[in-house]
Amino acid sequence: MVDKHDRLPTETYAVWVRDRVDPDVEHADVPPRLLTHRRVQGITLLEHLLFHLKYFRETGQLLDRNTISTLCHGSRDSGGCIPYVSGWHSRNGKTLRIYLSFGSSRVLLVRLLCSL
Repeated sequence: MVDKHDRLPTETYAVWVRDRVDPDVEHADVPPRLLTHRRVQGITLLEHLLFHLKYFRETGQLLDRNTISTLCHGSRDSGGCIPYVSGWHSRNGKTLRIYLSFGSSRVLLVRLLCSL
């Protein structure tokens, strides 16, 4: 269970995310610890799911298509694993998948956000 988040929806706040289908390639291959050390603010799992829902309602398409995933490094589970999200388009329909990473991975990309 993902239970640690940089921001919690206990009060009203807004975030700004880049309007892109795929996550930011600028930070590909950068380990989450280094992103945290650099004070790069990552999207939480809840924020990403809400952004995904907004995008799907507007376009009927999924973010994070097939081979690219968003690492939600603003969230962690109790063991420190970071969730990541992938959208899959197949002949059977569209599927949103949520996984946990057990360390840095070269295929995961980060979707960054800026607080308003």
